[in-house]
Amino acid sequence: MEDFPRIEVVAWEEDPERGRLTIRASDGTTWEVAPSAPEVGELGLGSPVDDAVRRALDAAASRKAVARDAMRLLGRRFYSRRRLRLRLLQKDHPEAAVEAVLDELAAQGLLDDRRFAAAWCRDQLARRPVGARWLRSGLRDQGVDDGAIDEALAELLPPEREEEACRKALASRHYPLHEDRDRARALRFLASRGFPPALSRRVVFDEADRLRRAEKAE
Repeated sequence: MEDFPRIEVVAWEEDPERGRLTIRASDGTTWEVAPSAPEVGELGLGSPVDDAVRRALDAAASRKAVARDAMRLLGRRFYSRRRLRLRLLQKDHPEAAVEAVLDELAAQGLLDDRRFAAAWCRDQLARRPVGARWLRSGLRDQGVDDGAIDEALAELLPPEREEEACRKALASRHYPLHEDRDRARALRFLASRGFPPALSRRVVFDEADRLRRAEKAE
């Protein structure tokens, strides 16, 4: 009966600055894992690498790769959990590894849909005046739940600020508002920006009255 050579750990290199541990087996297989990965356990130089150890290190290496890509993405912009999950799965990472890393990022406060919702709303409102309905639809598309959306909108777009935004949106288009068709165009525009019908009508007719008074005063 032929004896197969024992496979064991022959290299063990820690890089605390980059938060990684590189393990190499005598058959040439290399794993890059987090130093705190539970799969590392009692392993060290000379430890045997059987099938169970190999599977465990494969799982740890998958999570490390996911974490590296996740941090790279988060370093560029905010992501909701759902959108970050999709981006990571598009990179062909195993789903189990992705979910484990997302859970860890959330526990560390690095992935928070409430903070994402607030940041996303601030960014959109800085670009152009929009209504709560427009923001809510966009956040739902990002996979944010209604609780986080409600919290962001209550903080960033309470009714008085939404009215102010509605007036700014209308002013940006310079509609004449003399005739019904002009006012209808203005109302359609405000609806496309996500402002509620009652608020839009009040703002449009207020502006129409202001324009009439200004013309009479001339």
